[in-house]
Amino acid sequence: MTIVEALSFGLPVIASRIGGIPEIIGDRESGLLVDPGNASALVESLISLLAKSNDLLSMRQAARRRFVEQYSEERNYELLIEIYNELVNAPLSSAS
Repeated sequence: MTIVEALSFGLPVIASRIGGIPEIIGDRESGLLVDPGNASALVESLISLLAKSNDLLSMRQAARRRFVEQYSEERNYELLIEIYNELVNAPLSSAS
């Protein structure tokens, strides 16, 4: 949840490329992904991001956009309504 919360504030995230994290962070879009256990890549990514203000600004915008499009309350509401509509419109199975 911490990564999603950071995106909601428009903060790009630098994280390890493990588990579901690559699905949340668009590498070089809304954040940077590094190989697990590679501390030097983590430091290099942080320095690179801080040194390139244009990249930082575009990643901030992309992070916020990604949150709104995939994780916002409105998006979750839309997904829930879609599920309800599918259930309501699903044909009833006949029990024998």
